[in-house]
Amino acid sequence: MKDAIVQEVRKARAELFAKAGNDLAALVKQLQKRQTASKRKVVRPPRRQPATA
Repeated sequence: MKDAIVQEVRKARAELFAKAGNDLAALVKQLQKRQTASKRKVVRPPRRQPATA
C-alpha cells in the first residue's frame, strides 16, 4: 500500500531537484533564496545540552 502523502512529497522533491538541473548545490541555493524571499522567521530549536553522568 502506497501512502499518498509520501508520494506527493517525493513528487515535489523530484520536481524541485529537476528545476535545479539535478544539481544538489544548485537546489540548496534555490531553496535558500526562496527561504530568504519568504520573509518568514526561521525557527531553530535550542541546542540540546549533553547528558552528564
